[in-house]
Order: sequence, then C-alpha cells, then structure tokens
Amino acid sequence: MPNNNNIKHFKTKSTVTFLLCLLFACTNFSFAQKTSYNIDQKYSPSQLKQDLDVLEKRLKHFHPDPYHYISKDSLHLYVESIKSNITDSLNEFQFRFYVRQIIAKIGCGHTAAIPSKKYTKNINSVNRPMFPGNLWIIDTNKLYVKQYILKDKKLQKGDEIISINGNKAKDVIEKCTALFRAMD
Repeated sequence: MPNNNNIKHFKTKSTVTFLLCLLFACTNFSFAQKTSYNIDQKYSPSQLKQDLDVLEKRLKHFHPDPYHYISKDSLHLYVESIKSNITDSLNEFQFRFYVRQIIAKIGCGHTAAIPSKKYTKNINSVNRPMFPGNLWIIDTNKLYVKQYILKDKKLQKGDEIISINGNKAKDVIEKCTALFRAMD
C-alpha cells in the first residue's frame, strides 16, 4: 500500500513536470518567427520550369478534355516554348502571365490561373500599378470585371470597365491583343 509521502512526492513531481512543459511550450510560441509572404520573391528558372511541367501533367490528369481545341503534341510543344522563354527569375505575378498563356491554349473558359491565397491576401499592401482582378472581353471592344481581388468593393463582378488610367477599354484590348500575338 502506497504511503502518503510517495503520493505527495508523485503529485509534486507531476505538477513540476506539467509546469515545465507549459513553460517550454509558451517559450516556443513566443519566440517562433512569423513567416510573412514576400510578394516580390523571385523563383529560379529551373523552379519555374518544373512548375510548368507539373501544370502540364495536372492539366492532362485532371482536366476533363484538355485536347478539345489543341492536340496533345501541340500543347506539349507550346509548354516547351514557354519554358524556353523563361531565362530569368520571376515572381508569382510574372510567372502567372506564362501560366495563363498555357491555360488559354486549351480553350476552356472554366479553367483559370488564379493567384495563390497568400498572394491575394498580401496584394492589398502593395503599392504598384496593376489591375487587381480578371477581366472579360466582349465584342472585342468592351471590358467587364470577371473577378476583383481587393476588399474595397470599388468594383464588382459584371461591372463594365470604360477606361483604365485614361486609356479607353478598346485601346487596352488592342494593346493586350498585340502583346499576346507577339508572344505566339
């Protein structure tokens, strides 16, 4: 039968152990570094090319009909040509430009290259000229908001864009179309 000294010693030892564990846990939490997302973080060309390989495999595996408008070989050649254009490190925003071109080649209006959650969360803190969303082009001369990622609610899905920084929507469309044609 255990005596009272053994029980008191066990309780004291358990309490001290618990308090030490609690102190250790609090110390770890208080000194843990918060990782913040760097919106301008650059990724090496080799990392980006590996990501494009993954994108191509995922499109083949998960998209219901990735070869409806483009053959398998043509898509692969296009991905390879995009990879050959990546010669310098890029940030997420710059890289998504290339990803969107590949996705556009499969011709599916339901498939899109959206920014990462961390990018979207941190875009509000960036002060640089860029349109914070995705647009629709209708009748080759009208722009509409497809997605707006800022929380200020200045624009909503379906709003027509008349001009951007003083440039008429038709002119913006022409400039973007010329840019994409130059990249083909």
